[in-house]
Amino acid sequence: MELQDYCRNVDIERNAWKARLHDIIRKMDKLPTGSMEKMYDFGG
Repeated sequence: MELQDYCRNVDIERNAWKARLHDIIRKMDKLPTGSMEKMYDFGG
């Protein structure tokens, strides 16, 4: 039973992260091109 609980909890957490990432991507898609270029330049 412990393994099933662990797997269920991991799945719940994975789904939560997936939803957060989806929200971030959706918000980034709405940004103007200049703002997106600044984000990509920051990493380089």
